[in-house]
Amino acid sequence: MNPRPVLLKTLTEQTQRIPLDKIREAIVTLRTEYDEDALKELGESFSEDGQIQTIVVQPDNDGFYDLIIGSRRVRAARLQGMNDIASHVIEKRSPVDLLLIALAENLHRVDLNPFEEARAFLRLTKEYGLNTQTIAKRVHRSAAHVTGRLKLLSMPEEVAVLVSEKKLAMDRVVPLGRLPSGEDQVRLAKSAVHNRLTTSELAAQVQQELNVPA
Repeated sequence: MNPRPVLLKTLTEQTQRIPLDKIREAIVTLRTEYDEDALKELGESFSEDGQIQTIVVQPDNDGFYDLIIGSRRVRAARLQGMNDIASHVIEKRSPVDLLLIALAENLHRVDLNPFEEARAFLRLTKEYGLNTQTIAKRVHRSAAHVTGRLKLLSMPEEVAVLVSEKKLAMDRVVPLGRLPSGEDQVRLAKSAVHNRLTTSELAAQVQQELNVPA
């Protein structure tokens, strides 16, 4: 496990309870999947044990707060019928800094699935012009990790489903990305699952495919 990101330590900060109806989630959206039962359990734990971890927000000029970290906690608190939530308030930052802060924190907590990570990395490259090495450094991951996630977005849906269902490990995606067609990627992905191929074994199969003359 990589060390916990320290991106928040340099910020002016204060902790307070903020009404839930004053918190907006739109500015940084990373998670797209929520387990409602898990949210209910989290909300119930607030009542029994108290809120252990604060959320992170930044103030807006209209009296509202933009949520940066803690979407599950906010949703769980709303399901529980709470009126307010303990919040860590930081000074306003640029959109790219907010996205990097949220992404680094969620990666540390393993809160995102591979597709949510990939979409966030793509947003950083397309909207903010960051390269793979810069993203990797800012979120405390290897460049290979970032590249692998980005390759996932170009994979055929059948391959993406295998990864989502945890039948195909993420480290198998990189060698599959070398294949020229989606059909080949699906075929070898299924072969990797069926034959329980290691990454090196799959890479060897891919290389063999690439060396076969048309």
